[in-house]
Amino acid sequence: MDNKVTKKRLSNFFAYEWITMIIVIVVAIIVWEFVYTVSAVRLSVGQNFKYYYDENVDTYGATYLYEMINRKDTLSYDVLSFDYESLTEEAGNILSARLSIYEGDVIFTDCIDYTKLEGANENTTKEIRVKSLVDSYNGYDFITLKNDAIDYLKGFLPDGRTVDGDIEFSMLSKDKIASSFRSRMKKDNRFREEEQILNGIKMEEERLEKLCRDVKDFSYLLSLRETTPELFYNYTKFEQSFESAAEDKYKIQYETAVKNEKEKGRENVPYALCLSALKGGEGKTDPSSYFKIKGKETAEDVVLMVFNFKDKQPHLQYETIGFINQIVKDCSTLLG
Repeated sequence: MDNKVTKKRLSNFFAYEWITMIIVIVVAIIVWEFVYTVSAVRLSVGQNFKYYYDENVDTYGATYLYEMINRKDTLSYDVLSFDYESLTEEAGNILSARLSIYEGDVIFTDCIDYTKLEGANENTTKEIRVKSLVDSYNGYDFITLKNDAIDYLKGFLPDGRTVDGDIEFSMLSKDKIASSFRSRMKKDNRFREEEQILNGIKMEEERLEKLCRDVKDFSYLLSLRETTPELFYNYTKFEQSFESAAEDKYKIQYETAVKNEKEKGRENVPYALCLSALKGGEGKTDPSSYFKIKGKETAEDVVLMVFNFKDKQPHLQYETIGFINQIVKDCSTLLG
C-alpha cells in the first residue's frame, strides 16, 4: 500500500479534516486551561498585600520602599503577591473600585489643613484628606488594630490560659497552630502532601512568632503617644463628615455615628503614622527618601493609614503591623 506523503494528499487531508483539527485544538486549549485552573494557587484577600501612594504624594520613593520591604523579609510566607499603585486625579475614583474588592492594605496620604495655609479664605476647602479616607474607606484606628491583633494571638493560647501582658510565642499551643493551619489551608494547592503540610506548619509557627514580636513593638510605639505625640495623627471617625454635611438627615446620621465612636472609647485616637516624625539617624533612612508631598522636599504632612478588612482576611490583616514597624525601624531609632 502506498502511504507516501505527497503535497496532493496533504492538500486533500486539510480540505476534509480541518474541522476535526480545529475541534482538537479547542479541546486541547480547554484541557490546559482546566489544568492551570486546578493547579494554580487562588489568592485570598490577605495573600495580596498592596499599598497606595495617594494622588497628592510624590511617587518617586515608592519603588525604593518596595525594595526595602522585600529586602527585610517584612511580610510572611503567606503573602503571595506584594505590590503598590500610585493614584492620580485623572484616573478618577480608582481607589473606591479597588477597595470595593478589598484590594488594599495601607495608603500613604496627606493631612494638610488647607484653611491654615497662607492665602486661605472662605472658599478654601476644609476637607482634610486623611479624615475623608478614614470616614469613607473604613480606616483602622491603631489602638483597635493592636487590640484585635492581641485577640487573634490569644486564639492560639492553650484552653483555659489567660494573659494580661505581652503574648510571647512560647505561650502559644503548637497543636492549635497546626490544627488552624490544616483547616484554613485545606484547599491550598501548595499544601497537598503531608510533607508539604508539615513544612507549612513550621512556616506558620514562624509567622506567628514574628507577629508576637511585631505586636509587642507596635504596642511600645503606641505607648509613645504621651511623650512623642507628633508620631500619630489623631481623629474621631465621622467628625469631618458631620461638620461638612449639608442636609439635616446626614447631619443627624453622622452625629449619631460620632457619638457611637466616642461611647466605644475611640475619641481622638491615632488613625495614622506621621512620617515626618521619623527623624532618621545614624544608619537610618531619611523618611523623605520614601515619602513627600508633591512639590515639597520633606516628609512633612505625609501620613500612613491602614484599611480595616479584618473580616475578609482574619489571619493576614496584621501583616500591616509588621509593615508599619519596618518603616519605623528603617527611618528612626524608635524601635532599635
